[in-house]
This record gives sequence, structure tokens and C-alpha cells, in this order.
Amino acid sequence: MTAAPDPAAPGRISLGVHGARGLLAFGVLVYHVVNSGLPSWGLPPLVEEGLRSLKYGVEIFFAISGYVMARSMQRARSPGRFLLNRATRIFPVLWTAVLVVVLLSLISQSRAPAALDPASLVLLTLANLMALPGVFDLPLFLPPAWTLSFEFAFYLLCFAYLALRQRWPGIGWALPLVVVGAVFALHHPRALFFMCGLLVGSGRLPGGPVTAALSRAPGLMLLVFLGVWQAAALPAAPFFEPVWSWSEPRLFVLAALAFAAATLSLNGIAAGQGWFAARFLQSRAMIWLGTISYSLYLWHPVVLAIVKAAMREAGLPAMLGDWSQLVFFGIAAPISLLLGHLSQVWLERRLTERLRRGMTAPPRVPPYARETVVK
Repeated sequence: MTAAPDPAAPGRISLGVHGARGLLAFGVLVYHVVNSGLPSWGLPPLVEEGLRSLKYGVEIFFAISGYVMARSMQRARSPGRFLLNRATRIFPVLWTAVLVVVLLSLISQSRAPAALDPASLVLLTLANLMALPGVFDLPLFLPPAWTLSFEFAFYLLCFAYLALRQRWPGIGWALPLVVVGAVFALHHPRALFFMCGLLVGSGRLPGGPVTAALSRAPGLMLLVFLGVWQAAALPAAPFFEPVWSWSEPRLFVLAALAFAAATLSLNGIAAGQGWFAARFLQSRAMIWLGTISYSLYLWHPVVLAIVKAAMREAGLPAMLGDWSQLVFFGIAAPISLLLGHLSQVWLERRLTERLRRGMTAPPRVPPYARETVVK
């Protein structure tokens, strides 16, 4: 998942897409609460599967990233500037969160990374700081950060396209790079959803009355995507495996339906179609959640782990029984939202601004050098 730009800035993404980030990030938090292992009331199977499907909001994050990058590349000042903007937006929060996880592990001495030998700890910490686990089979210190590995692979393809187009403008570089991206997606099927966003963001989504009609119900299309993708994943999770390893024909059909539903949902959200996109996702609460979505997404597992450990240490699950999960949510969600807000203000916004100023400011000329030039 990418950090959210200011939705009010000129040329930025639509408010509906911005609000969708917030809804999806909060949905991932709910998913982790539901799967916390704490006692809870028995839920109807359909409701339980619906809540479990919230983890696939990550695919819509990828779609939104594709949409944003399609628009960002159109206004990028240069390939280097494009990559710099992405790096300075992503790394401050990632680095801080990874180092906090390493520090907490070393203090508690409960599990990895504290269990690693010093050399492995240093090397794997650097790998996690560079968002390598995910694309590469390496230990992951911060669970949700695997998505950033996919994000950076996508950014590098976008950077390559901009750089090659700038160097050799007469050659159509889009097709070969799309082929490279498609091969990557076949190996990592969840990355396929970047293509949804590229189709919508570049205006290449085929039109027609069916596309227009289904795009007018983006909320329904989002539910269809979650339902179909969850149904395809039962009882296993094939979407973490290469496409050529899929053994059931139904997976290809369901994957195609899920891709279509995700694309139509994003198309309707971006255009502000219907109450869901025009009113709900653009409400003040959703816009705020969208603004803190990246920080919320990365920090909430840390908060959940600390709160759950504290509850177990205090013996609360035994005392609360089936209320444990609800109390867990009631404690952890506000803390996660507050930490997400603080991280967005101090790391995403203020630190990012300082990094960009420091990297792009013209070099200072010492007084004696100015005098020499004048003479």
C-alpha cells in the first residue's frame, strides 16, 4: 500500500479513491482483530467469511496504486524525481516501524528478530528496511510490509518506462514493460491488480453500456470482488502461488471475475458514481481515514500485538470470555488510529518534506566563492 497524497492538491486523485484507502485500511485492521485468536461470539458462517475476506482489500490497494501511478507518470518532472517522490513517501514510516519492531523484539527476547544471530539480524534488518521481503523469500519483520515489496517492484517498472521514454522517445516502451509486469504477476498473482488501476488511470478501460452500468455500483462491485476472491481462496490460498501451479480450472474463472469486479469498482469510485463513492467515501471521516491510511496500515499490527500481549498478561481473556475480541478492538482501534494520525503528520508529511527539500535544494555557495565569481 502506498502513502496517501493530499487529496485537495491540484491534479491529485479523486476524493472517492482517497476515501477508499481509508475504508480498506480499516478493513484490514478489522480482519486482524477477527483473526486474533481471542475468544468471541460465534458468528454466522457467511458473516465470518465476509470478515475474513477483508484481508483481500490489499488487492484493491494495489489497484489504487496502479491508478495513482498512471496519473503520476503523466505529470512526473523526471524519472529520478518520480522515484524520489515514491521513496521519500514510503521509507520514513517503513524504516521507523521496522526499527521499532526490532527494538521491541530485542527488549522482549520473545521471538525473531531477537532470535537471530547478530550478523543475520543486521542483514535481515537492512533487507526489511529496503522492503525486500515479499518479492524475495526473506523473513518479514513487519507483517503488512510485504505489500511494499510489490509496490516497489511496480515503481521500478514505472521508473524504467519513464527513463526509457525520455532516452529513446520514438520507441513504444509500454508494451514490453507491460509484458515484464505480466510475467511478474503470473508468478505473484495478487500483483495482477496493479493492472486494474493502470486501465482506469490511463483511460484505457474499454467502454460500453455494460461497463458504464456496472461502474455505477462500485460498492456492489467491491463486495462481488471480495466474495469471489474469498470463494476462490477456499479452502487453500492459491493466490500466493504462481499461476502455472493452479490445478483447478475454476480458479482461472474466479480470478477473471475478481479482476473485472475490482476494475469496475475502482472505475466507479474514481468517477464518483453512486452513493457509496460520491457520499460515503467522500465523507469527512473517510477522507481522514484515507489521509492516515498508509500509517494506519503499517502501525496497527504493532499496536494489536502489544495490546493482545498486555491483555493476556493481565488475564483478561479468561475474565472477559466471549467479550475478549470486542474489548480488544475497543482498546486497539483508537490507539491505532491515533498512532496512524501522529505518524502521518510527523513522518509522512513533515519528515518527507524535509527530506525532499534536502535532496532537491540547490547547493550553497560559500561567501568566498561568491566573491571569487564576482571578481
